[in-house]
Amino acid sequence: MVIMRNFRTGFTYIELMVVMGIITLLATMGGYTWITLSNRAKATKITTDFRKIEGALQAWKAYTNGQYPNDGPTGSEIINFKNYPSIYPEYLSQIPVDSYQNTYWYDNDPEVAYDSNPSGCTEDLNGYNNVSGVTPKIESGVNVYLYTGTKYNYYIKIAAIIDKSVDSGDGACKGKFRWSLGPGRQNALFYLISPTS
Repeated sequence: MVIMRNFRTGFTYIELMVVMGIITLLATMGGYTWITLSNRAKATKITTDFRKIEGALQAWKAYTNGQYPNDGPTGSEIINFKNYPSIYPEYLSQIPVDSYQNTYWYDNDPEVAYDSNPSGCTEDLNGYNNVSGVTPKIESGVNVYLYTGTKYNYYIKIAAIIDKSVDSGDGACKGKFRWSLGPGRQNALFYLISPTS
C-alpha cells in the first residue's frame, strides 16, 4: 500500500492577497505621512524666511533713524532682494529662497496694494481664495512677497499651515499673513512687516 503525502509548496492565493493588502495599506499611510511632513517643513522654511527678512528690515530701521528702506528709485516698485545691495549682505547674510527656488520681494508703499475692499474674500474647498473674484486687502506699509508663479497648487496647503502658525488660522484675507493663490490670481504669499502709520 502506497501512502500519498500532500506537500504544500508556496503560498495560497488568499495568503498572497492578505500580504499585498497589508503592504498597500502601509505604503499609503507612509506616503500620506511623508506628504504631510514635507508640507510642514516647507511651511516652516517660508515662515522662517519671512521672519529672517523681518529681522533684517527691523535692524535696518534701527540703524537708519527709524525708517524702512525705500523700495526703488520712485518708491513704488516691488523689488527683489537680490537687487537690493544695501540690505544684502549687510543685514541679510544670504538671500532666502523657498523650497521651489522662488525668491522674496519687498514693497514699502503708503497705498493699499490690490483691492481695498476684501468683502467676499474666502477660500473654497480647494484652498483657492477669492472665490467671488475679490483680492484680499494687502495692507499699505512694508510687505514681503513670495511670488509662486504657476506653482500655486503646491502652495495651497502650505499657505494654510503658515497661516495657522502666524495668524492662528484666520484665513487668506486677514492678519499679518495673507495669500492670493489660484487661477487668475496674483499667486503670491504676503507678509506684513509694518503697516503705514
